[in-house]
Amino acid sequence: MAEPAPVYKLRSMLQGHSMDVKHVSVVQEPSGALLTASRDKTARMWYQHEDNSHSVRKIYKGHTKYVSCSVYQEPSEEFPSGLIYTGCQDGKIRAFLPDIEDPLFQMDGHAENVTSLFVGKFG
Repeated sequence: MAEPAPVYKLRSMLQGHSMDVKHVSVVQEPSGALLTASRDKTARMWYQHEDNSHSVRKIYKGHTKYVSCSVYQEPSEEFPSGLIYTGCQDGKIRAFLPDIEDPLFQMDGHAENVTSLFVGKFG
């Protein structure tokens, strides 16, 4: 006899973006934080509360088209609080300090949408 299918329940809902969300990623610090990217031309950092609800901590702005992906780079000597990178439909990658809503710098060069980002150590 087959095992019954597991029952899944909605744990949390994040409300804040004005358009659909294109990407969600987990942030290591603080524990339980999430990073989202949306067609509303923003990325957002969400902090988890003890009751498992989330609230927006920062809204990362400065994108001219929709944000298709986002990733968190862990702290380093150069950036002790880490960095947030966003990929945008305008072909640009923007970098943000976690507590500042405007870009620290941007990288140009793609002709089309940046749909995926990865940060890590090489070598």
